[in-house]
Amino acid sequence: MCTAITYNTDNHYFGRNFDLEYSYKETVTITPRNYNFKFK
Repeated sequence: MCTAITYNTDNHYFGRNFDLEYSYKETVTITPRNYNFKFK
């Protein structure tokens, strides 16, 4: 099961977690609003 939260003030914050017993070596990533992701 996952948990997500959104916090709106003058800025917008979003976070979520994965309630798993193992790790994918995940890290915290901060992305500017309207950032253009370029995937292959």
